[in-house]
Amino acid sequence: LLALTRFPNVTVYPNSLPMLLEQIVIASDLYLDLNHDRKLEDAYEFVLKYKKPMIAFDNTCSENLSEISYEGIYPSSIPKKMVAAIRSYMR
Repeated sequence: LLALTRFPNVTVYPNSLPMLLEQIVIASDLYLDLNHDRKLEDAYEFVLKYKKPMIAFDNTCSENLSEISYEGIYPSSIPKKMVAAIRSYMR
């Protein structure tokens, strides 16, 4: 994920405190649920609170959230589908 920081419109926060996390979610257009492990449960709370769209791969979506919490769940075997979804948010 850190390799994505070479793009000017991408910021990666590998370690986030809840107060900082809330500000990050507020400033975000889209939440990508990509972690396989160590899910940030606080992030889900803020994403839902501020009604931010959330997308994930079929193997990274949270087991603690219903599918309707996500704008889209994409097959990990076809990442181009997620890329297309992300591009639609950039318009």
